[in-house]
Amino acid sequence: MASCDMRLFGIRHHGSGSALRLIAALETFSPDALAIELPSDAAELVARLQITRHRPPIAFLHYDQDKPERAIYLPMAVFSPEYQALHYAWTNAVPVHCIDLPAAAGLCLSRSSESAKVHIQAEYAHMVADPIGYLARQAGYRDGERWWESHFERWTDHEQLFALVCELMGALREQTGGMDDGETLLRETWMRRQLRALLASGCRRLAVVCGAWHAPVLSTAQLEVTPESPLPEIKTCAAAGAIIPWTYRHIALTPAYTAGVPNPMWHDVLFQHKDHAPAAFLSHAAQCFRKHGHEIAPSAVIEACRLAEHLALLREFPAPGIEELLEAASVLMPLKQTGFDPEDKLLYGEVTGYVELSRESLPFVQHFHNRLTALRMNRFWKDGPPPERLLDLREPPQLEVSRFLHACVVLDLAWALPVELDWNARGNFNERWMFHWNPGLEIELVELALLGNTLEQCCGARIRQKIGSAHALPDIALWLEHSLKAGLDELWPDLAAALDRICLQDHDLVQLARMIRPLQAILDYGSLHGTPTDFAARSLEGLLSHLVNRFSNHCIQLSQDRAQAMMEALLAVQYHLDKNGSGEWVSLWKGQLRSIAHHRESHPLLRGKCWSLLAGLKEIDEREFLEALQREFAPQIGVQQAAEWFEGFLHGQSPFFLLLPDALQCLNQWLAVQEEEDFLAFLPLMRRSFAQMKASERKRILQALEGHRSNQPSDWVWLLHSERMSIIDAGCHRRG
Repeated sequence: MASCDMRLFGIRHHGSGSALRLIAALETFSPDALAIELPSDAAELVARLQITRHRPPIAFLHYDQDKPERAIYLPMAVFSPEYQALHYAWTNAVPVHCIDLPAAAGLCLSRSSESAKVHIQAEYAHMVADPIGYLARQAGYRDGERWWESHFERWTDHEQLFALVCELMGALREQTGGMDDGETLLRETWMRRQLRALLASGCRRLAVVCGAWHAPVLSTAQLEVTPESPLPEIKTCAAAGAIIPWTYRHIALTPAYTAGVPNPMWHDVLFQHKDHAPAAFLSHAAQCFRKHGHEIAPSAVIEACRLAEHLALLREFPAPGIEELLEAASVLMPLKQTGFDPEDKLLYGEVTGYVELSRESLPFVQHFHNRLTALRMNRFWKDGPPPERLLDLREPPQLEVSRFLHACVVLDLAWALPVELDWNARGNFNERWMFHWNPGLEIELVELALLGNTLEQCCGARIRQKIGSAHALPDIALWLEHSLKAGLDELWPDLAAALDRICLQDHDLVQLARMIRPLQAILDYGSLHGTPTDFAARSLEGLLSHLVNRFSNHCIQLSQDRAQAMMEALLAVQYHLDKNGSGEWVSLWKGQLRSIAHHRESHPLLRGKCWSLLAGLKEIDEREFLEALQREFAPQIGVQQAAEWFEGFLHGQSPFFLLLPDALQCLNQWLAVQEEEDFLAFLPLMRRSFAQMKASERKRILQALEGHRSNQPSDWVWLLHSERMSIIDAGCHRRG
């Protein structure tokens, strides 16, 4: 051990400054072996990455083959020290040794509840959780990122940098008394065992690249004084690995990924343009503005750069940081005026990696891209695809494309979205799809690949996941529709059972009624996609049973908003029965309409609509209608209630009954006794009701009213006059 020169390089994950200093340090040290903080079973991925065409950011994916939802992602960007260390090793033919705990064990540890946890005292917990943030606060900084950037990211002496970082972290670990969470301590024990084995193998110059927090406990001195204690029994799983593309958005610091950096694009610029990073970042900002149609002059970029430098001087920083650059951009490239989101584009960009498809790629990713090629859809799967495509389902190749796209919707792959279908259309063999590709879709493909190896397997797994947590009928309806159109036969029984289950549990008739048209559309157009529809007929029959037998009980004492929703449900049932209803359902439904129409606690909007439907169905005569009208427009009835009844009555119906002389006289007598204030409030409500009618029908009523004016002036005439007449004009005429 003594004859080997082992150097520790404690780095900050995804720190551009750490990456630059690490490159210089490795070139100076010239190691003959490289040990890196990656899972021991990632060695195969490291070797594969060397020969695979790729462009960072990329990630190593480790997942449990038996439970693919258990996965670990280890991302690397071009500015990540780990990636640069690997690049140095490949370039200089230096063997790479992965020394961290195997992913096969880490996958089990990361899901175990409180496994091997060590109690950390409250005063030390914040040191362990965020050592950089703790040091920053001790130095008077509010932001740990800014402290690290100011003191280390632009450090030029790499020899002192890594020694100082190790010393700082060592001091913190002494203060905490070596306390940490159980998983971290286990990993460090494992790494020490790996380093001892490497030193014993005869390495002369060993470079160790690890997170700064681990560096103090992996030093040569620690290896000598720390006894090699036996490892506890570690549970493992059947782990598999893959190299996948990644994005800067996913490298960003989030609660789900605490090793990320808050501004990946800034670190990219610091790494790629270290000598003129502020100017390069502001040029990137100007390009983002221009891509979104906002012209930014070169002079604005120059002035913003100067402003950022002056802000840094005023704040006593050695160079502008991301805060100064964003402030300068907000002044000289007005963000608020353009509506531009700096966090979305300037800090994350739209950078996505690339990994060549190969035999080692995840099976589903290969399968998906092969389907794209076979269906000639490759040009739609990229940045800036054609915005839409119209499919003719009578053409077999286009029908296959439709099935593929509907399967993508089942998978929640937000790439292709269907334009809203017209359920009333007859003989419509077209589908219109809108496309929107974004870099995150590549990551979604990888996540879906953990569900299965083919499109059909992934759809089945995803639907089973959804059904387990589904509580809303519209969700079931959507999945049912798209799975049918995707030709996923094996999903229909599960979806139909879920639909029946929720129908039995759901007492919201509005939601139930919204299922009618999708189910009817399946019956009407199922043959277009070649799908059987027997189960849809059974589900629709059960749905109608719930609705028709219970509707009137749900129309009593409703709020205005709920009444509007129930109106939608009532119309859905009526529309279906008009087109497809059998004698039994129609008879029961008419009884429900009569019950609602006669019940005084039913909402007046629904009462009015039921009277108009009964009139249209010829279920009432003139005498019965006039009696109802006299009750609804009795002198003591308020304006609001009368107006809502009238709105419901005129909704989508012919005004034939309003032409009756006795009806006109009843309405005019009610209006004549209303106070001026009530009249002015009543007029716009009635205008809204009459606006639903065709102009020819309004004209017929107007002519009928004017025919009675010689005997009795009618205020209803003024309700039907030109839409341009103001409420005040009508009120003045009434007073005259």
